[in-house]
Amino acid sequence: MGEWITSKVAGLPHLPGQGGARMGAVTRGPISKKVLFSLLVSIFAWCAVVPMSEAGFQSNFFMSDNGTGYFAFKDDGAVGDPAHVNALGLGASTSGVSGSTTSNQDDPLETDVSISPLFNAANVRHTGIVGSCTLPGTFDGAANGGAGSWTIAGLGGDGAIDGFADPLLTVILSAGGGSVPAGVASGNRYAFSAGPTTSVAKGGGFPGNGFPMNSGNCLILVLNSSSLLLPGSTLSGAGAVSGFLGNSSALCTGGTGNFACATAAKQDNDSVFLPTTTSTSTSTSTSTSTSTSTSTSTSTSTTTSTSTSTTVRIPTAGNWGMTILSLAFLGAIAWMLRARRSLRP
Repeated sequence: MGEWITSKVAGLPHLPGQGGARMGAVTRGPISKKVLFSLLVSIFAWCAVVPMSEAGFQSNFFMSDNGTGYFAFKDDGAVGDPAHVNALGLGASTSGVSGSTTSNQDDPLETDVSISPLFNAANVRHTGIVGSCTLPGTFDGAANGGAGSWTIAGLGGDGAIDGFADPLLTVILSAGGGSVPAGVASGNRYAFSAGPTTSVAKGGGFPGNGFPMNSGNCLILVLNSSSLLLPGSTLSGAGAVSGFLGNSSALCTGGTGNFACATAAKQDNDSVFLPTTTSTSTSTSTSTSTSTSTSTSTSTSTTTSTSTSTTVRIPTAGNWGMTILSLAFLGAIAWMLRARRSLRP
């Protein structure tokens, strides 16, 4: 553009007999008109060709301290409304996650996402379509023992998603519900109902697969990925969404409303590291030797009164003993009588 302006200025005629001030007045008018016109043309052309990979969807991905993955996206209404989601991707792995998005505004329109490795849809729960929410909200990865907590205005209930088992997560992705068809793995993304349809003629109708979202609508999903995070490892996660946008008449060659006029695709990533836990065992041995010398002098006076009752047993003689005793008695009497007679004159 600078070269174009320079060439035009160099080709302007010189008006003889007029001073520099006059010459400035003559040349300033034509240059300003051409510059203004060229800028308008350039701006319009830039708007027509720049891919709108950010406009149309607003999204965020968070990983909690224990490895639970959170992903949410909404139709921000910035380019076209309604939006029609054609593909969704979620992944978590300690070996890393790769992702890509496609958002082509040419005719035909093309949009797609790829997340590898793709997480099992049976281990993903979501809220269903929420009428209106405000992203990014407030995320606390350490809350609920490391399972995390994501507070988002407009959710209802207590306004927060607290881990994979939160009661606001009423739908399993692989089963479908909450105005979202069942998500089925198709390559490195989930398709809904069928497909996914990734290419549509500009101005053509939205594809029959996928699901619609109006301006302000959002969807919150949580991955049951905490078991993948091991001590000393880093768990990476990603979420991506793509779709077609309607009601963008400046880009649309067909009608308005549920007609594809533009595309949008958005991807977000996060990761968490779990340090290796160290267990320390401490053994303490304590030996204590104690020597105690005690001298005690004790004086004890004891008075004991004893009453003793003694029974004396006199032995008795048997029959033979009595016979001998009787003979001895009689002998003694006889001796005494003889002695008495001998003493008489």
